[in-house]
Amino acid sequence: MSALPPANWYPDPSGVGDLRYWDGAAWTPGVVIAGEVREQPMPWPPVASVPTGAPDDRPQLPGRAAFYGLAGFVTGIAGGLALTFLGEAAGFPDIALLLLNLLALWSGLLTACWRASRRYGTGNLRHDFGLEIGAKDVGWGVLMSFAAKVAGVIVIIPIVNNKRLVGNNQGVYGKVDTNVGTFLIFAAVAVIGAPVVEELFFRGLLLRSLTTAIGAGGAIVVQALLFGLAHFSPLLGLANVSVVTIIAAAGIIFGITAWWRRRVGTSIVAHSTFNLISVIAAAFLLF
Repeated sequence: MSALPPANWYPDPSGVGDLRYWDGAAWTPGVVIAGEVREQPMPWPPVASVPTGAPDDRPQLPGRAAFYGLAGFVTGIAGGLALTFLGEAAGFPDIALLLLNLLALWSGLLTACWRASRRYGTGNLRHDFGLEIGAKDVGWGVLMSFAAKVAGVIVIIPIVNNKRLVGNNQGVYGKVDTNVGTFLIFAAVAVIGAPVVEELFFRGLLLRSLTTAIGAGGAIVVQALLFGLAHFSPLLGLANVSVVTIIAAAGIIFGITAWWRRRVGTSIVAHSTFNLISVIAAAFLLF
């Protein structure tokens, strides 16, 4: 006989709660509903004899944790615009403006994650948000990155004929192509920094807290819209319309990935690969 799954919280097969506790031999009455642990016996007859999904031992984030996220998002966006404006007035080069913008934005996002983790979790970001990358995360992440590219192509079709509205992140890279060094700096930020920080925030904090408040479907859409808006760049003008739309579509795919895998490791790989493809394409065009 095959071994039974270990004791842990798993997706509730009855649909009564979000998670139900499996004690290693049978389902218990303990369920998580809207971020709170309650007692709701398994309906009879049981809809499943053993867990069929991956365990989820992360602390449950209540809906009110989303306020930390929204505060961090607004603070980061406002701070980024302010630093960009000041940098422009001081005559800073484009690469400096981009880095200043990201410094402010990421500070707001990471602060929100840290505060929510300390308030509602263990204070350990790796544990609370599933910040781990294994072999399966790499395989699924690369696959989902291509799905995100396809989604971006589909959503851009309605505006593809309007040249003023069409652009992509290669337009941003084009602003920092004064030499190979500056390009590599921004490429490293895009492929390494952005996937870790943004997945922690959008798929680690926002997605999970919003899921408690409005359900998985609504949470995936809302965090994706905010993810797209976070990529607005003063350097792109009207082309921001297509950039924000494409990134929001990718955010849908990354959100589905994190919700399904119950960790941000897979979506980090997907996000990193998604950006890497754009970096490589831009390198060929610019150099």
